Amino acid sequence: MRTARRIQIVSIVIGLLSWVVHGLVEDVFGRSAPLWRLVLGDVSVAELGMRLSIVLLFVGFGVLTARIVLQRERAEEQRRRLADLLNLLLESTDEGIYGVDREGRCTLINKSAAAMLGYEPEDLIGKDMHKMIHHSRADGSPYPEDECPTHRVMKTGAGVRIENQVVWRRDGTFFPVEFSSYPMMEGNAVTGAVVTITDITERKEVEEALQKEYEHERTIAETLQTSFLPPITLKIDGFGVHQRYKAAMREAQVGGDFYDVYRLDDNRVAIVIGDVSGKGLKAALHTAMAKYMLRAYVYENPEPGQAIESLDRALSEYIPEESFITIFYGVLDPVTRTFTYANAGHEPPVVYRRASGDADLLDVTGCALGLRLGCIYGQRSIEFGAGDALLMYTDGITDARRRDQFFGVERLTDTLVANGARDEREIANAVFDTVASFSEGALRDDAVALVLKAKDDRRRIR
Repeated sequence: MRTARRIQIVSIVIGLLSWVVHGLVEDVFGRSAPLWRLVLGDVSVAELGMRLSIVLLFVGFGVLTARIVLQRERAEEQRRRLADLLNLLLESTDEGIYGVDREGRCTLINKSAAAMLGYEPEDLIGKDMHKMIHHSRADGSPYPEDECPTHRVMKTGAGVRIENQVVWRRDGTFFPVEFSSYPMMEGNAVTGAVVTITDITERKEVEEALQKEYEHERTIAETLQTSFLPPITLKIDGFGVHQRYKAAMREAQVGGDFYDVYRLDDNRVAIVIGDVSGKGLKAALHTAMAKYMLRAYVYENPEPGQAIESLDRALSEYIPEESFITIFYGVLDPVTRTFTYANAGHEPPVVYRRASGDADLLDVTGCALGLRLGCIYGQRSIEFGAGDALLMYTDGITDARRRDQFFGVERLTDTLVANGARDEREIANAVFDTVASFSEGALRDDAVALVLKAKDDRRRIR
């Protein structure tokens, strides 16, 4: 359209120019008849002007034609360069790339894509790509075209990028791909799509191997953790003790929660609850180390402050610098109803007093173990009255979440106060039921609750 308009404009200009020249010829040569007659012979002034106008017209059209041809050649050269550049880009990547029109027919394909699929590029040009390479799922079931990502791109004009796709080779085998499809647009209209396929066979094999290794380690870790969380069968005169444990969501790794309840030589009872930083097999191994090393130190000297301090020195030598362990360890004397404890950075237990109906937190008496800080661990003592209860727990309880809220110590204390008059089993169950309701059943970390309950009405003795 632009070329036609230019021709019209040039024709008008040349016509005007011819008219002007014709007039000049008549004016100039009319007064110089001998000169032009000598050069051109017996030609009238009017005829001479007409001849010159025709000459100018042909010259003008020649110039215009030359310019049009030159512009076309330049445009063609630019198109060739762009096509060569596009071809260079397509062939310089190992990703498979192909384009389709609105009907899904192949309009271009690079050698990488064709080689992945077992074809030559010319074998696929003009063919329906869904029918050729994307017709079935991995299990062999049909893959309807209206569910194909490229079909959705055609309908919505929005690009997609997904990994759970397979494409089929010429020989009838398939392989997993990362599949990307983006629309080709002309104005606001979708005219086709460009599809990129990346063979992720090796990535999937690595992921499967890692998953198998993870499951193997998880099985070992779960087996170890089960040994750290046995049912408590020990009978304590005048007291009841009950534990409750719940693992985190299945996709979470095994944590390092543990507890231990055992009788000492003098009929006193050692009660331990702890948590190891980290997850998985490494955490399980550190848990075993902490649990059984503490037993060894307790049998040597059961005083909580001394035993915890010895354990800290040992763990600082054997666990990595980035690891640490929190432990609450106490010794119960059932005769005097005295409970002496040391708390190495663990969640503060909550003690319920039936006489007042209130609950208080027990002090932390030192830093977490394994931090190489050379902490000195103090110890404290409390006395149980009839109906009093001590709730020990790990941070899976207080860190339970509902959106951006944590369950927290305050809710835990309120739960204990509301249920403190019940027996140890019912208290533990009430805690877990309340946490499960708060977190909508989705614990992000393993959780342990250990409840010690004074049963009868004997007087406290210092």
